[in-house]
Amino acid sequence: MLLASSTLWVFQFSQILDSLVSHKFEINVDLKVRLTLTSIKFKVDLKLLVLLNMMRAKFERGFITCSNEIKNELRDKLRRKDLDM
Repeated sequence: MLLASSTLWVFQFSQILDSLVSHKFEINVDLKVRLTLTSIKFKVDLKLLVLLNMMRAKFERGFITCSNEIKNELRDKLRRKDLDM
């Protein structure tokens, strides 16, 4: 059972990475370090990173509209979050 769930996780992880590469998102994560963490924490961190990158892409293309002050604050928060990861 453990082997099956590990295999499924690796398959899902590879699909996420393929998706990121195909959309030309930058992955600001040292995968070797992240892979030493538990798989649950890694999946949560990776999903958060994917979400942040998707939000940034939408934000930069203008799909998210708001005042310049809010845009600047959001941009700063997204950059800081990438640095923290």
